[in-house]
Amino acid sequence: MELRQLRYFVEVASAGTYAAASERLHVAQPGVWKQVQSLEHELGVALFERIGRRVRLTGDGALVLARAQSVLAGAAGVHQLADDLRAGVTGSVVVGCVPSHIVGFLGRVLTAHRRDHPGVRVTAAEIDAASATDGADPFAGALSAGTVDVITTASPAEGFPGFPIYDVNVVAAVAPRHRWQGRTHVHIRELTGETTLAMPLGYLSRTLVDDAAIRAGVELRVAMASSSPVALLALGRDGMGVPVIASDAIPPQTRQLPIIVDDNGPLSRTVSLHSRSVEHTSVAVRDFVEHARRLVSAHNT
Repeated sequence: MELRQLRYFVEVASAGTYAAASERLHVAQPGVWKQVQSLEHELGVALFERIGRRVRLTGDGALVLARAQSVLAGAAGVHQLADDLRAGVTGSVVVGCVPSHIVGFLGRVLTAHRRDHPGVRVTAAEIDAASATDGADPFAGALSAGTVDVITTASPAEGFPGFPIYDVNVVAAVAPRHRWQGRTHVHIRELTGETTLAMPLGYLSRTLVDDAAIRAGVELRVAMASSSPVALLALGRDGMGVPVIASDAIPPQTRQLPIIVDDNGPLSRTVSLHSRSVEHTSVAVRDFVEHARRLVSAHNT
């Protein structure tokens, strides 16, 4: 069965004659008749009965007509969907990230993109930064596997086009009355003997701090590790220790927090946005990436 057969059948039912249907379809009358006859033969039921020069649907034909109209409407919907997908009017985008990237940048992108592309569904998929196995980057792995369309990561994503979006520093999120309050920098050596609260192994801030401590020859005293910056900040306010976390994990605030530095400067990394190559991405994904690029450019000018 072909869509053309159904379309010719529906047109004959609407026009009432093969001649009128052929004019509407711009197809020779014998061609229309042949297609309808072929459909009747394939279905094994009579669709029309002749009344003079006109044709009238049989009882079976009326039932088939309703289903044929539904099928044609569905096919038209598929074509319309394809048109919308090609135009970027609809579609889906899955962004792989950690929650701090939403605070640091993605929140603004998601809000602006939804306003300008209401028909595109964008979702954020949290990637466990500590889930790396055998040194493999979970962000690049998710992008390569196709489980996400876009990633934001502070790790190199070689082979995937991208651009930097913002810099993140490791900060000492001290309580308001802590002796370091008001300072702009704290050296890694000053953490010696200080009770610290940190993210688990594998997270960016923890990796940067641990590496800096090794370089400086100091040993950190981590009282608690948690993947929740909110929990670490709450414990810090209660006086349990100094939360040592990434600056983008902290909601915007007026109070300045000291950046942790070592002899080489601030403990920092650049967060970048990456996607697969153009031939492997949809128009909706490419539009999202360009939207993010424009926001970065506008922020930097």
